[in-house]
Amino acid sequence: MMKLRSIVVVLVIVLAMSLGAVKAQDKTIAEVATEAGTFNTLLAALTAADLAGTFADPAAGPFTVFAPTDEAFAAIPPFVLEYLLLPENKDLLTSILTY
Repeated sequence: MMKLRSIVVVLVIVLAMSLGAVKAQDKTIAEVATEAGTFNTLLAALTAADLAGTFADPAAGPFTVFAPTDEAFAAIPPFVLEYLLLPENKDLLTSILTY
């Protein structure tokens, strides 16, 4: 009986996680990132690389994104981020963001 109860609990958790993933799929990457509030640096980089529109377009995907948070970006020296966000470095930034 205990084993059956454990299996049911695991199945309920998996189902709940699946429903959450389906709900997130109804939103664009840009919407999810904006709503989370912890991806502002990533959104600024996407804008600088002219990729924001791509990730905001539901027809452009689907995409799987492993995105660093603002906290992760804070570990990068500020001058590096400033350099990457310069218009003349758009190609380099784009290659990094689309890697």
